[in-house]
Amino acid sequence: MLFVQNKTKNSVFDKENARVKGGVMMNIAIFGGTMDPFHCGHLQIVEHLCDLFDLVLLVPNNVSPFKGEELLVDKEIRYQMLCLQVERMRAQNAQRGDKICIERCEMDREPPSYTIDTLLYLKKKHPKDGLYLCLGSDAYEGFAGWKDSQKILELCNLLLVPRQGASVDCEGVPVFEGGHQKLSKLGVPILQVSSSEARVDIAFGCFDKLPPVIAKSIQEQNLYADYAGIVKQYPSYGLSEGRIGHIHRVAQTALQIALNVHGVVRHKVVMAALLHDIAKRTPQAQIVLTKQQEKFLLALSPNIVHAFLGAEIAQQKFGVSDLDVLNAIRHHTTGRAEMSDLEKIIYLADMVEPRRTMPGVESVRDLALNGRLDEAMCIGLGQTIDNLRMRGEKIDARTTQAYAHFQRLTQAK
Repeated sequence: MLFVQNKTKNSVFDKENARVKGGVMMNIAIFGGTMDPFHCGHLQIVEHLCDLFDLVLLVPNNVSPFKGEELLVDKEIRYQMLCLQVERMRAQNAQRGDKICIERCEMDREPPSYTIDTLLYLKKKHPKDGLYLCLGSDAYEGFAGWKDSQKILELCNLLLVPRQGASVDCEGVPVFEGGHQKLSKLGVPILQVSSSEARVDIAFGCFDKLPPVIAKSIQEQNLYADYAGIVKQYPSYGLSEGRIGHIHRVAQTALQIALNVHGVVRHKVVMAALLHDIAKRTPQAQIVLTKQQEKFLLALSPNIVHAFLGAEIAQQKFGVSDLDVLNAIRHHTTGRAEMSDLEKIIYLADMVEPRRTMPGVESVRDLALNGRLDEAMCIGLGQTIDNLRMRGEKIDARTTQAYAHFQRLTQAK
């Protein structure tokens, strides 16, 4: 069933009966994204928009220019799941559901999807209506770098959708209350849920971040199976339920940290997190090592061998070839100088995942989740060195070098 158009008599789509507001016929909210998958955070946003606007256009992407390297379920499958969700919303609350329309313009264009093209199309389709483009906190922060961002501002108003825990400062942005506001925000913070987090949960058999109709469709079609394929192999590597739970929490924490770090590919974050402890219980004999590698591993402290061995397993057994992902696995226990953002994210996520309760972890967690990675690394590495010294354990040279490096960085700021 397609929900591109609703012709119900006297509905919000009947322009002859539409209300005139400030010289426009309707206020229209435009809510776009890959919706891969549509999750409870999306649902909460759409419900709020339905309460505030005359019409809510859901505009699923074909391929976003900012997510070209991400894994995507086929666009038609995503579209059909979205149709099922809208149908459910109409059945549950017709007053809200009848305001929703799924717009296929981006899905039917050749990728990538650019917002300016969508707005030019929608302005022709709704010339007398007020258009409000919904932006998440991260999108709002990077808006100046969008294609034809100034032209976008001429075509529509911006509606900021604040996310719980976001580092973007939107205190001075007025709350949307109807009428014509060039920049406004939703008055209710939205659940901190991302599609990447939902996909990770699916791999571990958890569906609580998804509306029931979406969860059912995913299970019936066995969608998002790539990450689940890794998780299913954990028992063969000797990982306990406790260790698997830790990996799950690290992956979710890493994605939460990445929300406030620009330019990090979420798929890489997930792959590094899912494989960071793959060698925690794996004998070296299970993979092929050169004599030089064997000698290198023998010289390491026993509690960090798994990180370096894990990178080899990721490459040999799981086909990981991305050097940044491999380095994030390799250095998640020691750290090193000149770490990439991905390496920092995995190191910090492993240190501050919710079950970590050692003294000082709260300050590191707060810095990491607010995108202040260098400061978090400096404090976290300092705490690690202090703990190793108290226990009389060997401190790897990479760790001391990393600590000195991040001390210099933070002192220079």
